[in-house]
Amino acid sequence: IDALEKLIEANKQAAYTEGLEFRDAQLGLSDPNATVEWFAEEVAGARAKGIVSGDKVNGVATGNFRPADNVNNAELFKMVLEAAGQGQAGEPSNSSAKGQWFAGYVAKAEQLGMETNFGWGSKAKRGDVAKAMCKAFDLADVPYAGAFSDVSASNPASGCYQALNNAGYFTNDRL
Repeated sequence: IDALEKLIEANKQAAYTEGLEFRDAQLGLSDPNATVEWFAEEVAGARAKGIVSGDKVNGVATGNFRPADNVNNAELFKMVLEAAGQGQAGEPSNSSAKGQWFAGYVAKAEQLGMETNFGWGSKAKRGDVAKAMCKAFDLADVPYAGAFSDVSASNPASGCYQALNNAGYFTNDRL
């Protein structure tokens, strides 16, 4: 039994480091009988496409996803650009991003004309997410038609919110 328990633990560790499962968000990938998180299907799909990867130390997955944490601005650029199929570019002109794990994403964001003057570790704001998505997915602002009850037409990102809603990326039940 001890040998079997060690083998099971070794397989779990391999699933974490190979990026198949998260320690802190059960997706049911390594254990189909597990009770999975409500977001499991979406996160598993995003992970398979390289949009999310979880934490890494020296390029090795730790198995931590941190589903309760806010997304920071560096993570925002990675997820949005990967989701849009834009990927990375070379070296950014933004000096605070040079040499960072997200430098290639900032360089691509600069090429696309995205705002890149952020505190990279700071919480991504909803309007910044909308603006980044509009640029990455090449969606033009449209007149705001009230897609969200908590957004006014005077909001600087209102045209992006509406464009994303029209395209099916943001819906009023998921934002």
